Amino acid sequence: MAVTKTDRVDAARVREVHEQIEALLADGPLRDLPLFDTDATQASDTGGAALNAHLHAVAASWRRRRDDGFFRLAVDRVFYVCRAGHHRHRHGVRGARERRSATC
Repeated sequence: MAVTKTDRVDAARVREVHEQIEALLADGPLRDLPLFDTDATQASDTGGAALNAHLHAVAASWRRRRDDGFFRLAVDRVFYVCRAGHHRHRHGVRGARERRSATC
């Protein structure tokens, strides 16, 4: 979590905000969420750089989808409208698409 505008207050207020955030998150799944103090007025903002490095590390650890598989089409809803045919809400996932004719 980014604690912004830390350059606008003293260190005691930043500690107080940290304590309040930790108290609010203590009983939930975000209790171990790291806090990053950011200062956008400084070019050498160490908090912003640490946040950026953390986000890149977390994104790199996510499992990626395989690109060598068949195309997957997750169908959320299918319904029929009189005189209009079937309607589908779809979400495509990477891969090769296989064409099939639909019968209504």
